[in-house]
Amino acid sequence: MIFLTRFLIFLCNLYILFYVYQLDKDNCKCSDNFKRDYIFYYSIVYIFVTISLILFPEIFLQNMKLTRAIKLLLGLALLFNIYCLYTFSKELDDDKCKCSYGFGKDLIKVFSLFYIIVLIIIFVFICGIYIDGYGKNNKINSNLESITIIKKINKKNMS
Repeated sequence: MIFLTRFLIFLCNLYILFYVYQLDKDNCKCSDNFKRDYIFYYSIVYIFVTISLILFPEIFLQNMKLTRAIKLLLGLALLFNIYCLYTFSKELDDDKCKCSYGFGKDLIKVFSLFYIIVLIIIFVFICGIYIDGYGKNNKINSNLESITIIKKINKKNMS
């Protein structure tokens, strides 16, 4: 299921890349802003990283620090990309930009809403883990209690 989701996200980014490229090629003036450029370059980077992960998995498996850094950077860039996707599609609708009509504009709007919903679900899930995790059966709390007990024992033995 995760592979299918990643594949669909890859295809959406590929389509968005071609759509935004076509807007630029057609000299669509009402879509000409930094958001269009950011979406274009983010899609290129995302597609490149995804293909690299598929073709050269051993590089990423052997360099976990590099992999984590790339994931962190892509995650932060994704947050700004979601903002750009949503506001870009909204601006095209508000301006009634005739040269931008088509499936691509609708895909950008739906894709950004999909990401917003996923972020909300992840946020609620993480909040649930933290709220549920601070109970008595929490592994973190039991580890902290053990450390405190060990420190007290060490203080008594040193005295």
